[in-house]
Amino acid sequence: MFYRSNFRSTSGATGTDYYDIGEREDGRDGADRDVTETITAGYVMANIDTEIGSTPVFGNVGVRVVKTETHSDGWGDKVHITSNEEFGTFDAVINPTGDLEAITLDSEYTEVLPSANLTFMVTDEFYVRAAVYRSMSRFQMNAMSAGVSYETCENEDDTICDPNTNTDYTAVIRSGDANGNHLSPYTAINYDLSLEYYPSEDAALTAAFYSKTFTGGYDVTTESRDIIVSLDGVDTVYPNVSHLVKQTSDEESTIRGVEFTGQKHFVELPEPFDGLGTKFAWNYADSDFVTAEPIVAQVLFQMPIYSVSLKT
Repeated sequence: MFYRSNFRSTSGATGTDYYDIGEREDGRDGADRDVTETITAGYVMANIDTEIGSTPVFGNVGVRVVKTETHSDGWGDKVHITSNEEFGTFDAVINPTGDLEAITLDSEYTEVLPSANLTFMVTDEFYVRAAVYRSMSRFQMNAMSAGVSYETCENEDDTICDPNTNTDYTAVIRSGDANGNHLSPYTAINYDLSLEYYPSEDAALTAAFYSKTFTGGYDVTTESRDIIVSLDGVDTVYPNVSHLVKQTSDEESTIRGVEFTGQKHFVELPEPFDGLGTKFAWNYADSDFVTAEPIVAQVLFQMPIYSVSLKT
């Protein structure tokens, strides 16, 4: 970003020849991010300590209520186009006069998140733990920015669009990126079941099963919009600019998996080896979640995921 803002290649120069044009008089940009998030939350919880038959049962139930308020300030880029009547070409400069459009976005949402966690002490060595809860996960704050930025022919490789030879007015502005969308959070219903065996105070074997059904994420869509540009100093409608827009997805997805772990602390060894231990974990997860991969513009289709770890 620094190089794009402060350096410009000389005409006919190689890729390593630059000259310093100094600091920008106006550092504002349509891709700027200024986001304030205010979170207000409260919860109630009740502990459980009882017996079912002769089996001790303990845990808790509760509910958490979370209100999230998001405020974003941003800028809408202004493209200034100058026509060259002699050659029929066009020069495009973004924000040369600092007359950006101030854009403000405000949104809020409230989520209710109940939960229950129970542990069944079947024997002194064998425990069954179960949990069901609703959870949420917010997008990163930089995904909540406001503002619109544009790419022009000058930003493209010359093999795609050469501003020195381009005579097509509709190709001067290549695309827009509508940063300004407040995305709703992921929400999920979670189920966990864990079987735990403790043959001694220094060893454990566990098998954990989990299932999550969640909604959320985002879809990247394309919208065609008319924008206002400065054409030879006159505000003019520039039609049909393709904008990338992120919209909250309402697709429902699942992820299910199992994890096996084992650990042992070798306290029976003589000093100084009695501090040694080992731990093994194997996890398998499968999901039908599909998301666009922005880097390679492809889609990651469903696939099982394995992981193994070993520590000593």
